[in-house]
Amino acid sequence: MNSYVEKRGYAVCQLPAEISFEQDSQKTVLEIKKRLGKVDWIVLDHYDLNGLWEKRVREAAEKILTIDDCAGREHDCDILLNQNFGAKDAWYETNVPETSVKFIGVDYALLRPQFMEARARGINRDGKIRNILVFLGGADPNNTTMKVLHAFTSLNRGDLSCDVIIGMSNINIEIIESYSTQHKNVRCHLDVENMAEMMCGADVYIGSGGSVSWERCCLGLPGIVITIADNQVAIAKKLNEAGASLYLSDEQNVTESQIAEKIEYLLDSPEVVKKASNISFGIVDGRGSERVAKGMLALSGNLVLRLADRDDRDKIFEWRNDPKVREMFFDPGPIDKETHNKWFASMLVSKESLLLIGELDKDPVGVVRFDISGKSAEISIYLLPEKIGCGLGLPLVRNSVKYIFDQVPDIQEVIAKVLPENIGSVKTFIMSGFKKSANVYKYRRSNLK
Repeated sequence: MNSYVEKRGYAVCQLPAEISFEQDSQKTVLEIKKRLGKVDWIVLDHYDLNGLWEKRVREAAEKILTIDDCAGREHDCDILLNQNFGAKDAWYETNVPETSVKFIGVDYALLRPQFMEARARGINRDGKIRNILVFLGGADPNNTTMKVLHAFTSLNRGDLSCDVIIGMSNINIEIIESYSTQHKNVRCHLDVENMAEMMCGADVYIGSGGSVSWERCCLGLPGIVITIADNQVAIAKKLNEAGASLYLSDEQNVTESQIAEKIEYLLDSPEVVKKASNISFGIVDGRGSERVAKGMLALSGNLVLRLADRDDRDKIFEWRNDPKVREMFFDPGPIDKETHNKWFASMLVSKESLLLIGELDKDPVGVVRFDISGKSAEISIYLLPEKIGCGLGLPLVRNSVKYIFDQVPDIQEVIAKVLPENIGSVKTFIMSGFKKSANVYKYRRSNLK
């Protein structure tokens, strides 16, 4: 994998394999400082490193994003990412700092742009199987690929074709390629870069679980899953329960006959295949990487606030009336255009109110209003419909509070009124430093760091 990364223009620093987490953290800090000074983010994806490691490397990074799908370790991170289907916020209530942003679930699945692009072009799946895609991971040390190929060719179906993908680290490349050349309806592909295209050309997938599951779901490709690692089992079972794929077994216990039977079952059940495709398609939308990236940028200070102007009137009217936004308000009813236009005109000239637009790299993300009374300012805030779930609420609130204190020196406290059932907003204000007082949440100037 080192050469794979380097070929794409990234530097690789290899640490010794057998070292303690203390040594690992020390060497990581030394290498970062030597090469880069201090970085904006460290992204950690490692089963054996936890909050102790993260605390030690903070001197070399402004912020830390931790990828974790075990839910049993403590972390000291700014963003916690668990992209698995069925993951829950509650898993991290006690072992992750309260101020951390949590990206939980497949809405944050990290997929390459090619999958969202392929999805946007549209995919028509009618449930009929013509081509099968086989992929058992980059290494496949137990050569489960050959089990699948034997099962496929045993069916002796000339009307079916099979694309098998193998990685460069597969020690059985020659065996698989030789077998493929002996069967005209089996095509072998080595270390492909166009996985999305391969999936679009298939009707069913047979292979491992793991992150490839989210790639499949994004493109509505149903699968027969064989797990090759313990951490894939929970994902495979969840997708099986949801009807998005069929989980056979782990690679040690699965047999060629079991694989052949499942293929025959799906060949005879186009309605099952089509339903699984529809269910899969609804699980992952392919925008997870975008959401995570925007959350990172926002927490890094790229989110800024500006005063609303006349050009924002119609956009704010559209945003405010979106059903996703309206459900957060005390009065969830839609507003007519005339009422909105009068209100907007008054906001632009008001001395008691400020109407602000939050932007991330000049892209609008939310709207903030402050109503000033004496030394207090009441905040009203909402994210744009398409920005909900991108981790932008927390930095928008924090930056808004700093903005009002900077711009209006007389203000001593900010007050937020939130619907009790709006749990997400309640959490955002608490994470931003607001304290509950009676039925409102307050943030005092003295708390500003």
